[in-house]
Amino acid sequence: WKQRWFTLYRHELKYFKDKMFEKPIRTLDLRACSAVQFDYSQDRINCF
Repeated sequence: WKQRWFTLYRHELKYFKDKMFEKPIRTLDLRACSAVQFDYSQDRINCF
């Protein structure tokens, strides 16, 4: 797992290498997202 810094503003979720970086690695448009359920069959946390 890699640690990342996230920001959420309006309909955009942006993630960065760390909180000191100004340019995001990627920007996700949340208007196109849908809900998913947790995958209990995985051995690791935060899997879906």
